[in-house]
Amino acid sequence: KKFVQNVVWNLQLSPDQTRVGVITFSSQAHVKFHLDRYKDKLSLHRAIGALEYEYGDTYTGAALSMLRRKMFRHYNGDRPNIQNIAILMTDGESNINTFRTITEARKAKKHDIHI
Repeated sequence: KKFVQNVVWNLQLSPDQTRVGVITFSSQAHVKFHLDRYKDKLSLHRAIGALEYEYGDTYTGAALSMLRRKMFRHYNGDRPNIQNIAILMTDGESNINTFRTITEARKAKKHDIHI
C-alpha cells in the first residue's frame, strides 16, 4: 500500500488532470473505487490505506477484464481522448485460467489501455 500511496501522492490529481481508480483481485476481481471517486490526494491516500490484502489465487485475467469492462468507461469517470494507463501489481504469477490473462491483455490493448 505504501508504494501505491507514494506513487499517487506525486501525481497531479484533479478532475481535469490525473484520475485514479482501483481494482483488487485474487480469485475474483473487485472495483474498490472508480476514476471519478476521489478528487484530492488526501482522500485518495486514505482510501488506498484502507484497502485490505485479498488472500487467494491470482486471477489476473479477471482483473484485466474488469479494467476494460468497468473501469475505463465514461460513466465511471473515463474521459475521451485522454490516454488510459493501468498499473498492474500482483503477488505472483497468474494461476487461474492463464490463457484468459493473455486474451484480456490483448483486448485491453485493442481498447487503447496501456498496461
